[in-house]
Amino acid sequence: MRKLIALAALPLLGCAADFEVQSIRPNWFANQEFFLESSYQAINHRTERGDMAHDVAGDNLLPTMDLDDHWALPVYWRYQVVKEGYEPADGDDLFEYADKGGTYSKLTVIKASLDPTLNLGSELTDADPKIYMVIREDRLRLAGLVVFNTIDGQRTEEAITVDDDEMGRAFNRLSQTSLATIPHFIPPFPIRPEDGDMVLEDGSMVSFANASEASVDVVYDNSIDDSLIAETWEEGQPWASWSVADNVESRLLDAEEVLLLRDGDEAFDNHEDPEDFDYIQALRSPLNLSDSLKVTPEMVGENTHAAREGYRPWAGNWWPQSSQKLVFGHLGADKTISQLREDEFKEPGIRIQNIGKELRDLRKAGNAETPEYTAKVEEYKQAQTDLVEELRDFYNAVRAAVDGGQIRIDGDSISADANWNGDDENSYPAFDFAVAELSPMDKFALVQQRNGNLNGTNPWYASAWELLNHWSPAGSSWFGHCNGWSAAAILTNEPREAVMVEMGDAEVAFSPADQKGLLSESFYSQHSQFWGARNNGGEDDDPSDLSPKATLQLLQTFIRDREVPLVFDTDPGDAVWNFPAWQYELTLLEEQAPAGELSFPVNVNTADVTQLMTVDGITDWRAERIIAYRLANGPFQSIDDLTEVRGIGAGTLNRMREQIALQGGSSSEGKYVGEILLTYTSDGVDPDHIDADPNAPESGTDTWNFTLTTDSQGVITDSAWDNPAEDHPDFAWSPYSNPSSSGRSENGYLPWRDLREYLPEAQRQ
Repeated sequence: MRKLIALAALPLLGCAADFEVQSIRPNWFANQEFFLESSYQAINHRTERGDMAHDVAGDNLLPTMDLDDHWALPVYWRYQVVKEGYEPADGDDLFEYADKGGTYSKLTVIKASLDPTLNLGSELTDADPKIYMVIREDRLRLAGLVVFNTIDGQRTEEAITVDDDEMGRAFNRLSQTSLATIPHFIPPFPIRPEDGDMVLEDGSMVSFANASEASVDVVYDNSIDDSLIAETWEEGQPWASWSVADNVESRLLDAEEVLLLRDGDEAFDNHEDPEDFDYIQALRSPLNLSDSLKVTPEMVGENTHAAREGYRPWAGNWWPQSSQKLVFGHLGADKTISQLREDEFKEPGIRIQNIGKELRDLRKAGNAETPEYTAKVEEYKQAQTDLVEELRDFYNAVRAAVDGGQIRIDGDSISADANWNGDDENSYPAFDFAVAELSPMDKFALVQQRNGNLNGTNPWYASAWELLNHWSPAGSSWFGHCNGWSAAAILTNEPREAVMVEMGDAEVAFSPADQKGLLSESFYSQHSQFWGARNNGGEDDDPSDLSPKATLQLLQTFIRDREVPLVFDTDPGDAVWNFPAWQYELTLLEEQAPAGELSFPVNVNTADVTQLMTVDGITDWRAERIIAYRLANGPFQSIDDLTEVRGIGAGTLNRMREQIALQGGSSSEGKYVGEILLTYTSDGVDPDHIDADPNAPESGTDTWNFTLTTDSQGVITDSAWDNPAEDHPDFAWSPYSNPSSSGRSENGYLPWRDLREYLPEAQRQ
């Protein structure tokens, strides 16, 4: 997270006697339009190399790699207020959302979509995402979410809601969990312009800081993995002026910024969008997120869930960086052009890797300011310079020889005589290769050059960039492209046949292995949703920060309920092993059943009128006032705060004190032992492997054992892995899409917009 509010120990908020607590409210009005700029975190890689990319064509050679978060170039979202102050009548399609939870509220409906005038060239425009948020105005509760996307040319829709009782709570899982590409976070209500902490009904915390009459910073928990969401809300603004979570950072744009970004282009107008009506139809049968985030009786025992057929990830090779078969080929020696100088590239490549490791070790030991470190930086720069010069000389000569005819393409072969570079002192050898047997990267560069897709530079630098950034000639067996393969395996169809690609007056066959390799590199850095933090082996890194609770909720939300794959780093150590999971078997055994009925102590922050009236001294009118107080102020922060409710004095409170609590009592807990058998697609197959059955791809399994505790409603309150140091995942992520602008960790000479033209059947979204 690049920006997170530093919160000191803050005083507990006092509850005001007046139910109309001052709070900051967003300023919405009918037909309003506003814009957000969002950047998405690149996922963690299976290597420490390439985190800060060096451009072989530039002068930005850096002293060493680092392990910081990296963010893709921004995407611009257009938000439109479709309805505001809407009061649906009984029988209206939206009435159940206005009346959700037993209390009536006006509704605001906001549509978010991509404005193509601000996102020229973005691959997200192909998916044409539109997201509708149905928000209850009384407590700023997100009651419904509808997501439209185009997948394989077909329009898809998904509607999500939560349990009715969440409309009367300060927390809201739907607005505290990112389930769409757009930022739809709304903090726990009320958004107080007052510094302090508030404990919510589910035991989570929301903190307010830097408060004034017109703005406040808010930090609260993500409902899925308990990571932090931090936002700034300002009076009079329609949305958070900035928002940051583990995987996405957004800021509200002002009107002048939008005009500058459009550069005078006419505004995009889609007010006649038919999906403005279709979202209501989708809300008639929504997925209930609350069911995904708790233990239900149906989960006890053994259950198996899988991603839907036709969307299961394909098996592939993880393209180890030690051998760099993307550049040097996977078919053996003397097959491809880049092999001609492999030995000359290797010596400085080994020095770069070894010195880089020494620099990382010095930094981790706190010795980054020492003379030894400074000297090592100079060694590193020199090794980089040596490799860059070798790469530039060779690949510039290749491009010139293809243009000049010294490298000839004749039918199925590509050949050249000795000294095709015209340098007697450094003569490059003769060769005669089959075009179809060139490496994936060299083949792509040749096609780009012959088709004139130069993108202002030398297309052969795709291989050069790969060797400079994603090559580990000194070893490091776990470095590879598994993160790119995982995303590609989920978002693209499996290449199962060779594709003939035109290149000038000839054509070349891209085998399934070529296609899989190029896709694995092209998807190396993509938009994704991320949960948990990578364990880099540091003293403060927590290998079990992705808890059993978060893991189970992710599996249920994605694989069980949405029927889509999910990527896990299956090793909690500092090595990264990304695999796309598509099936899991859950065995859950009950050690202590939660109470079927609410028993003492009664939770005064969640109980309804009937449940509150079981407490001595709470009449029907006192119960109604307790609930009214909660609705206006949020949950009670201490038992003594009940005296702020009119009609409850010290004597009444003392009579009921032993019968009430702020959270569920011990008698309502459920305790379980569980086992997850995860099935994930394998990346250990040969490059030319094709799954015999796409719905049963070559796979492996992992077994994770845990315990967990729930409250009386099945909400998971605590969990632990049986083995905190191993035998469980490190982090999880879900890829959204492959950006046209690749960011710093991906090969900029392998543009997705060009590759997908050559592989028209690949994109699955």
